[in-house]
Amino acid sequence: MEDQKNTPPKITREIAEKEVNKWLDSKKISQPRREALSDSIEKLIDCVVSGELVLNNADYTWDHHLLFPIGENNQIKKLTYKNRLNSSDIQKRLQGLKSGDANGMVDAYICALTNEPLNFITKMDTEDAGVARIIVVFFMRG
Repeated sequence: MEDQKNTPPKITREIAEKEVNKWLDSKKISQPRREALSDSIEKLIDCVVSGELVLNNADYTWDHHLLFPIGENNQIKKLTYKNRLNSSDIQKRLQGLKSGDANGMVDAYICALTNEPLNFITKMDTEDAGVARIIVVFFMRG
């Protein structure tokens, strides 16, 4: 597999920033919340520049091109993250989760956003899981 760090950016930082802002606007993320999550926004921009994340402008979903495919025979090479979640999406995934299990809660959100089963999500490489966790931050309120 080609080393992601040595490949040129897929798009410019300026375009990546516009893409991320379009996504944040579609989610109606307020300016104060954007300021509070500025580190996560910068990481999203970096992922767009590198080509790991691609915004689908038709429905504002993210395509996450995995650095390390998962599943039997590595058949899952890309995850698509929904733009919106509702309470029932989350509640289904949180059933059986122990109170205070922060990692389990984040994994539940990733499962709800991607419609992938937990056994796939927990097999993600830490690099790919880190990208997923950045996206999840924008869906969790606290």
